[in-house]
Amino acid sequence: MKRLKETQGWLIGKSEVRVVDVKFQEKLKLIPRVLFIIPMFVTIGLIIYTFMKYDQMPEMIPTHWGPTGEADAFSEKTYFSVVALPLILLVMQGMFLMMSEGMKFSGARLNPANKKASLVQQLAFRKYTSLLALFITIGITLMMGYFHLQTIHPEISSSLIMWALPLTFLILTFAVVGIYAIKVGQSGSRLKVEENSPAIENKIAVDEDRYWKGGMFYMNKNDPSIMVEKRFGVGWTLNFAHPISWIVLLVPLLLIFGISFLL
Repeated sequence: MKRLKETQGWLIGKSEVRVVDVKFQEKLKLIPRVLFIIPMFVTIGLIIYTFMKYDQMPEMIPTHWGPTGEADAFSEKTYFSVVALPLILLVMQGMFLMMSEGMKFSGARLNPANKKASLVQQLAFRKYTSLLALFITIGITLMMGYFHLQTIHPEISSSLIMWALPLTFLILTFAVVGIYAIKVGQSGSRLKVEENSPAIENKIAVDEDRYWKGGMFYMNKNDPSIMVEKRFGVGWTLNFAHPISWIVLLVPLLLIFGISFLL
């Protein structure tokens, strides 16, 4: 792509500009934070309920289920092992909450060629991304919540449900993500809007090739954004030059791997 830009002279005779809407955050209509927090309270309630039922639980706790839906790995019952799955769920819910909240503080890259349309698309893109995060949060809460409850109440356990639930979740998630990618597109580029504004003559958006290492990893220490839109595909990535990005990335992973390792 760099070679193509040089060969065809994409930047010749044009000035790079960055278009900013200072009220962008005020115009955002993301899914309310409370809708992400409710599943987290459900998980906390599940942890409390588990401790209440601790004495009634079996001495060996299932920690893994095979392709047939039957448990094939177990851990000895301890106060930690009985809540390991809800703890992992709580970390995952927190990750999706941070993803939705992080979009509020991520700079919008507006297109100088059509500022108004670009703004509408950006706002819609973030709204739909927040909605997608909520959908996945609810899905994993229902799935992992059932997995955990059947360790407390074996009578509700069903190998058919244990097999079908993750498969259904995956199919629905891939379907929703596919619709999202096709209908919305990166930065809302596939959304049709009627807003138009005169293009800034001989001006183009700032070229950020130098900040994309290998074309995939964004590293710009002068950009305060922790989350940035992916350059290819659909979705978000981190600004790896921002120290907080490493905390956002590593802390949840270390928690999940740590909980799994201690089982």
